[in-house]
Amino acid sequence: MKKKFSTMVLSLTVALLSSCNGNDIVEETTISNVKTKAIEQVKSRCSVVDGILHFSTTDDYYALTDSLCKLSDIEFENWENQNNFLSYRTYVNRIIDEIESAQNENDVDKVSSLLKEYSNYVYLSEEDFVQPVIQATSYRSIVNKDGVFYFNDTENVVDGQYVYANNQSAKQRSNPIKHEYVVYSASLTKAIPTSTEINYTTIAYTKSDGTKRVYGAPKLIRNILSLDNVGNFTVQYEFYVNIDGKKKRPTGWKHYSTGYGIKDVVCRFKNIPLSYTNGTVKTGDITITHPEAEAIAEGKSGEFRMNVGISVPNYTGTPETVICLHFKVWTYGTAPEALGYNYYQGNYSGEDEANKKGNPSAKQLCPLHHLYNGTDSSLE
Repeated sequence: MKKKFSTMVLSLTVALLSSCNGNDIVEETTISNVKTKAIEQVKSRCSVVDGILHFSTTDDYYALTDSLCKLSDIEFENWENQNNFLSYRTYVNRIIDEIESAQNENDVDKVSSLLKEYSNYVYLSEEDFVQPVIQATSYRSIVNKDGVFYFNDTENVVDGQYVYANNQSAKQRSNPIKHEYVVYSASLTKAIPTSTEINYTTIAYTKSDGTKRVYGAPKLIRNILSLDNVGNFTVQYEFYVNIDGKKKRPTGWKHYSTGYGIKDVVCRFKNIPLSYTNGTVKTGDITITHPEAEAIAEGKSGEFRMNVGISVPNYTGTPETVICLHFKVWTYGTAPEALGYNYYQGNYSGEDEANKKGNPSAKQLCPLHHLYNGTDSSLE
């Protein structure tokens, strides 16, 4: 099984022929057993000034963020080195490495000290994962360690919940215009509540031999780009699934780097904003799907990101209802066993045996879709 999924990752050969000066970003792929997404050939013009990315058009911004999110951490760092840029994503990954090293050594005092020292960058989730404060990979990949990037002369500053628009430096902001970019997500910690309408539950599945565990957590993000400091902006809706893993060690369950996979994604939205004209918003019901299995390269965690295909300038109203969402996720350590995640009108399917096929107590919540925990023959 491990050999099969290693082949899937190796089949994804990436050629970065890029810089922020208008060259093409190209990803060449060979598909082996699993369909993988290729980075579209795009021309993205940006510049790096004093360690900050500058964009001049909305097309350039969304094309580059979309491309960078598809790169593994190693591929992404190669791109950074080519452009003399250090992102929040890489900076925080190094912090997470340091904290997880202390966790693996069971150095509780050091873990506590590091979490306090880097509290502006990371937090400890309720599942004991060290997580970045900025919740969207789209932003983590293009902001510097201070959460800053520029669109023309307008500074965009990103934190754990908002995007600020200002023409001053981040430390000198005064009454900036801000927009919340988190629509729905899993709760952060009890100490860091979210103001989102729905806080999705993180669900886990433990492999039947008790050695590995996979976690799945969905969220809906607005990728907001502030165009000026008087309130104009564009927005692109993005659906995320964060996948993480732990393995059983003598000292307990510990996070580890591995590869990941996802398939059978279905998400039905009701009353999502489709257009906004002269103060009137038009809404509609949409369904997004991604049935194909997709391999995610080895890393600290796996993140599946899908553009919902909705862009509504100058409007950030919240969709009234997520009717249902479903997906199946696994790590290379749990495969061919996987977690079947099901949400339907505020209810969730259970963890482990509680959602295994054949278990009389395993209930199908959604009348249209349901995914069970356990062995998936297509992953064998």
